[in-house]
Amino acid sequence: MDDPTFYIIGSVINDTVLCQIAAFFNFLFSVLACSLYTNQDKKLFYEKFGFQKLPNVKYGYGMVIEM
Repeated sequence: MDDPTFYIIGSVINDTVLCQIAAFFNFLFSVLACSLYTNQDKKLFYEKFGFQKLPNVKYGYGMVIEM
């Protein structure tokens, strides 16, 4: 489904979750890596949030962000 409404909702959820993760774990660690699995055609969506592609054949289409 490529309904723009889902991208808006996904953006809000993603921002909220990443902020919560960063707030909690940055208190404990100096660097945090957060990874996710995504479909190949959704990588551009997550790149907007700073995620980078993981070129890993074993684990498929993943992405990671260091916070």
